[in-house]
Amino acid sequence: MWISLDQATFGQNRSNSGALRSLPDYIRELDSLPIDSVKRLNLSRMNLDSFPTALLRFTEVEKIQLNNNRLSYWPAELADFKKLKSLDMSNNFLSVGQLNVRNLKRLEKLVISSNRLTPDFKIKAGKRLKSVVIDNNRLKTLRIRSRKVREITAMYNELETLKCSAWFLNNVRKVNLADNKLTSLPDGLLRYRKLEKLVLSDNRFTTVPPEMARYNQLAGLLFYKNQIREIPDFIFEFKALKELDFHHNQLKSINHPWEKLPQLEQLYLAHNQLTDLPESIGDLTYLRFLYVEDNRLTHLPASFVKLTQLERLSMNKNAFIVFPAELLQLTQLQELDISENDIESFPAALCKLPELRLLLLNDNACKTEMLCERWMKSFDQQKQEVIRFQY
Repeated sequence: MWISLDQATFGQNRSNSGALRSLPDYIRELDSLPIDSVKRLNLSRMNLDSFPTALLRFTEVEKIQLNNNRLSYWPAELADFKKLKSLDMSNNFLSVGQLNVRNLKRLEKLVISSNRLTPDFKIKAGKRLKSVVIDNNRLKTLRIRSRKVREITAMYNELETLKCSAWFLNNVRKVNLADNKLTSLPDGLLRYRKLEKLVLSDNRFTTVPPEMARYNQLAGLLFYKNQIREIPDFIFEFKALKELDFHHNQLKSINHPWEKLPQLEQLYLAHNQLTDLPESIGDLTYLRFLYVEDNRLTHLPASFVKLTQLERLSMNKNAFIVFPAELLQLTQLQELDISENDIESFPAALCKLPELRLLLLNDNACKTEMLCERWMKSFDQQKQEVIRFQY
């Protein structure tokens, strides 16, 4: 039902990018505004193959969108926008091997996804560039020369090497390499020891690389959609970890020292082969989101009642026969999906959970039983707040 908040999403295809927009109409719209008030130019979907020189008079512009056009070269006119902070050139036809944007001295974010960049691509940027998004270009090597880059997003490539200038290694905080066909870490990635978030989802890992133990400042680690059979113990030494995502893997057991991660807030273990949850999971007292759907669970540990901060719980497609009474102690629970199990009846106390707003019970063993139908009607009548449910 629910998925990780940071799940990788693919860039929009040109053929589905929406209707073309009129450049003359847009220029007339801008002409009605004071020149100094124009901070953003939205030139997306205008079928452009060059930059409109009529727009160079808007010298206060801080953001330019040139995505979904037909540009095959880097527009030299961009250098005239001295205050430019954000530039989107995605979904064009750029086929360069190197990009030099050092003359854009205030540029903070650069998006060049879905182009035709060469496999050994390089970027030279000014000292303020913080974020680079370069998805869907089938890069094998990415080199970035800048001082302040903190976030690198390079999904849907085939990266073997990721290298950045030595003087800003300690600034990199987030790297997203989802869907790169990786079986091991790209060369150079281990140099960024102060990473706070690492996304390696939708790759081909069968194990978590042991050299990742040096990433002891991680707050988020996403390994969903791989073929991993075990969560390594060194992850439980990451004292800053708040989000851990291993959904869609091949986990059979998670008997780990969860008490070492009391600060964890989000845990995604759906679509694995788990038959039980350990008692130690009750020590995750700050846990807010827990997703364990599509496993083989039949019961919950007694310690589950200690998860008093839990807001979202998804446990559909398991093997529960009896409704887990531990759930009735979760007073902060807002969303519960326990559909597609084998539960025959539900307790009346369920309607007394004060924060519950979303409840899914469909496709359980009692779905045709009059008793359950009456219970559901009673539930609807007793609950004063608006609750949506599917049955």
